[in-house]
Amino acid sequence: MRLRPLALPALLGLVLALVVGVASSGDVYWSDYGAEAMEAERALVEGDLRTFVDDAPAYGGALVLRAPFAWLGAQLGDGEVAVFRGGLVLPFALLLGLGLLLVHTARARGLHQRGALAVLAATVAAPLSYTALEYGHPEELLAAALMVLAVLLARSGRLPLLAGLLLAAAIAAKPVALVAVAPVVVAAPHRRGLVALGALGPVLAGVGGLALIDSHTLHRAAVGLSSAGNFHPWQVFWPLGEPSATWPLGRTTPDELVYVPKLLAILLPVPLAIAWARRPDRVADDALLLLALALMLRCLVDPWNTTYYAAPAAIALTAWEAHRGRLPVLALALGLGTELHVRFSVADQAPTLAYLTYLLLAGGLTAWMGGRLLGVQPSIVRRRLGSDVRTSVPSSVTTARSSIRTPTAPGT
Repeated sequence: MRLRPLALPALLGLVLALVVGVASSGDVYWSDYGAEAMEAERALVEGDLRTFVDDAPAYGGALVLRAPFAWLGAQLGDGEVAVFRGGLVLPFALLLGLGLLLVHTARARGLHQRGALAVLAATVAAPLSYTALEYGHPEELLAAALMVLAVLLARSGRLPLLAGLLLAAAIAAKPVALVAVAPVVVAAPHRRGLVALGALGPVLAGVGGLALIDSHTLHRAAVGLSSAGNFHPWQVFWPLGEPSATWPLGRTTPDELVYVPKLLAILLPVPLAIAWARRPDRVADDALLLLALALMLRCLVDPWNTTYYAAPAAIALTAWEAHRGRLPVLALALGLGTELHVRFSVADQAPTLAYLTYLLLAGGLTAWMGGRLLGVQPSIVRRRLGSDVRTSVPSSVTTARSSIRTPTAPGT
């Protein structure tokens, strides 16, 4: 890869990362970060490991990965905002590296320079990335970058164990990255067992080790798989929710659905990945689309689904479109559509309408991705039908056409 043509995109990416990082983190106290992770990260930065282990959320692994940069932020600034912003260095560094790689790929696949810059912007500064940080969840972006990089490395066929380790880091950063295990494994052309070992070995070892020193670890893991609480209208199980006493127009999780949705999100990609891997005509680049599909299924079946949940899916879609030499139209449509729908929907006044419109938009995109991966799209059917018609033309017609094109010698 030649580095000189990437100088301008690198500068643009740095500016975008700086603008988004600063603009989205002016007040971290009201966000989920302030409620769930701020005390644990402060304890980690100060070296108080006991307090960190006691207070860490289910995505505590993200705090560990970001710890050196959060510590640097604490040295250079004052207060929790400086710690939070320092912790953004790693997610944005990975997104910028991924974005530059996608710029190079998109240019090689025929996309013009301005289109390649759009790919960079959609990777580093997508609308949903801003929203994820505004809500206090940089681990969504960290896990997204690691998952996409894991697919790309697995797909290359080189260093399969490292591809698995990247996915293990994504799972540590955000346990929902378990949905990416099947897409990453089948993306590898060979030695898939090494990919799976690299992904799941450290995760199981880490959970087991923490369980030995902290009795609350398994409880937190169970909480991470739980969907107890308010049902948002932006997921398929919403009609099954029970009336809520605290949210008059909302619903709460039925007892029988507390653990089902997130387990379903983890398991659903497995048969889809197997079906795609068995297609003899599969395209290697579509492993990125498979990852985006798995991440969109997570949005659809998770009762806690909210705006920023679609951020990783949008980043994976950007990577797929770049590898196809296309503008990131689908990724930007997903990001802007989700942002506008969730922020300005009529969920408080008409949750049923919000539910139906979300299923129409997000469900439609998910169905399209699944159809493309499995070869059951109507457009593909039409092309195949047209091919069958063309091949069924009588050979006499073909012969007649060829005789018209080929001049004959005089007197024959």
